[in-house]
Amino acid sequence: MQETNLKLMTYEAISRLPWARRRIAQRVMARDSDAFLELVAAKLAESPDAAELHATIDSEAFDSDTPMLAIDWEKLEKWIDLILKILPLIIAFI
Repeated sequence: MQETNLKLMTYEAISRLPWARRRIAQRVMARDSDAFLELVAAKLAESPDAAELHATIDSEAFDSDTPMLAIDWEKLEKWIDLILKILPLIIAFI
C-alpha cells in the first residue's frame, strides 16, 4: 500500500510526459501550482473513471496535499495514467 496525494500523483504523471509537454507542465506548475492542481482535481471530479476519488475531491477541506486513502500500486498506476490523460487538456487550456 502507498499513501499519496494529488500533488505527488501529478508530479509523477508529469515526469512520464514526453519531453516537450513535460517542460511545459513543469513551467506551469512552477508558475502557479495551486491553480494547476485545482484544474487537475476538477477534471478528475468530472471523470467517471475516478469515482473512487470523488468523495475525497468533493470534500470541503480538499487541497492538493490532502492525503488520499492508502492505495495499492496497481490503483496508483491507474490514477497516474488517468492524470496523464487529462494533463494535455489542462496544459492546452492554460
